Amino acid sequence: MEIQQEFQQCGIRVGSKEMIGGYQKTVGRLMKKVTEDEMKEAEQVAQEWNEVQPPPEVQAMYVHISNLLYDTPHRSSVQLKKGWKYTCEYAETMWKQCGTRVVVMVAWKDQNGKVMAGM
Repeated sequence: MEIQQEFQQCGIRVGSKEMIGGYQKTVGRLMKKVTEDEMKEAEQVAQEWNEVQPPPEVQAMYVHISNLLYDTPHRSSVQLKKGWKYTCEYAETMWKQCGTRVVVMVAWKDQNGKVMAGM
């Protein structure tokens, strides 16, 4: 999230050429700020999430903010990109032509068959 915030503060769109070109540099700069304790905590969380899965609220957040970057075993990145693109185009068209705001809810099943949802 900090990486995305860094780009947003600079006025750089997610997925743009500017973002892709500066991504590694930004990650390196942010990683230098991480303390040893924060790194240990992150490693523990990563191990826990790899063994089980992230909590539902984290899964829902990532579907919402990173459809372009996050992939699931059931969907290809092409499907995610196109789905996100078409959803945005639809919402923009509805606003321009009808003055209507659109809210989209996404639902999927996790690896255990539990239904997850995000907006």
